[in-house]
Amino acid sequence: MDRSFGFLCVSCEFKGDDFIREAAELGHRVYLITGENHKDDPWPYDQITESFYMPGNDGRHWNLDDLKLGVAHLMRRVKIDR
Repeated sequence: MDRSFGFLCVSCEFKGDDFIREAAELGHRVYLITGENHKDDPWPYDQITESFYMPGNDGRHWNLDDLKLGVAHLMRRVKIDR
């Protein structure tokens, strides 16, 4: 592969694990943001570069200001392409 991309996956429920595996197998970096209540779900952690957890049990009610601040902090140290 000529170029590796950084993917930011934001998921309020357990989904997208096939995408995460495929992206990582193609040599891309995958960053996951999900809720604390999905921390123990069978994410392919061996394929995820770094994972972050939002507090609360319902991803549809996350504090979006906290999410924006966390993503901004992440983007200060890593390049997110997609």
